[in-house]
Amino acid sequence: MRVLVLTKPFGALSPQTLADQLVQAGADGADLLVRDGQTVTPDTPERIAETARALHTHGCEIGFLTTDLTSAGREADRVLGHCADAGVTRMRVGFYRYDAGSDHPADLDRARRDLAGLADLAARHGVRPVLALHHGTLHPSAAHAMRLLDGRDDVLVHPDPGNQAKEGSEHWRLTLDTLGGPDRVGCVGVKNALWEQGGSPEDWTCRWQPLADGGVVPWPTILAGLTGLGYSGPLSLHVHYPAADPFAAVRRDVRYLRGLLTAAGATPSDPTTTPTGPGTTPTDPATTPTGPGTTPTDPATTPTGPGTEPSWKATRPTSPRTTPTGPGTTPTGPTTAPTGPATAPTAPGTTPTDPATTPTGPGAEPFAR
Repeated sequence: MRVLVLTKPFGALSPQTLADQLVQAGADGADLLVRDGQTVTPDTPERIAETARALHTHGCEIGFLTTDLTSAGREADRVLGHCADAGVTRMRVGFYRYDAGSDHPADLDRARRDLAGLADLAARHGVRPVLALHHGTLHPSAAHAMRLLDGRDDVLVHPDPGNQAKEGSEHWRLTLDTLGGPDRVGCVGVKNALWEQGGSPEDWTCRWQPLADGGVVPWPTILAGLTGLGYSGPLSLHVHYPAADPFAAVRRDVRYLRGLLTAAGATPSDPTTTPTGPGTTPTDPATTPTGPGTTPTDPATTPTGPGTEPSWKATRPTSPRTTPTGPGTTPTGPTTAPTGPATAPTAPGTTPTDPATTPTGPGAEPFAR
């Protein structure tokens, strides 16, 4: 698994400075955010290739691109065209928001049409769209995402257990099973969160937490499980919490994430041996050679047939308690759920599930993008 960093905390650095800082932080590459106030904006998509070249000088890559695009149009066409020119093959689309006061079936139909048009445009550029699981949207869980996709198999999904914790949570394995296995996963978002009690039993706030400080998401268990299922795609580290020194925060969380991957038995990636740059596709399993002496890591390349199961199903643990989590880690499951001020109460009516009504505390972002 490759460790990418969402470039949001770095702001509007030049492509070369951004590349230098990502490499110094220990990342394998960038989850490059295209947004106003960033290195690349919707008005400057040509800087995608410039950033790719700057990363390539360090042996790194743009492993993923994050946008706010939700429909086809001139802006989407330009961004996708520059993605293709830079050799970026996966792009996260924007969010289709949930509005409790509107016509839900109409909103869902509109989102399906918009996503279908964007996916068709992306296909013409050779770019695979990816839909993130995110609180406050029509796609906060795997089941809701599959309902939105409505049978489309050309859109990958971006699980994000940290985002999913904002609306309660979803067991990581249920997410994978609902999606149909790791071959449907385009990227995994990595961050953590913490529930804190306020002045009354009903007053709870979910805020972002440094990955290195732990939180409600059991990352040792999840990473061990992903490793066991053969997932070899990118991880995107998100630093959404306020930090006086964003670079130091990113570097600390990258170091911690690499330690978790080592404990989980994952094979660390080596960006210096991975071809990158315009015209290459380093991150797509379909371009990874296999054969005698090699082990395919993408379930889509594993032969199956009558009476056989995909390799990811053959390795499923029988219980969360049987999933190895490494020294000093805590398996998940109903019998091991932490309690106390850091976790939300489980009594009826005491756990806020609507992000529109859930405060996130001073300095926190209620709808982190």
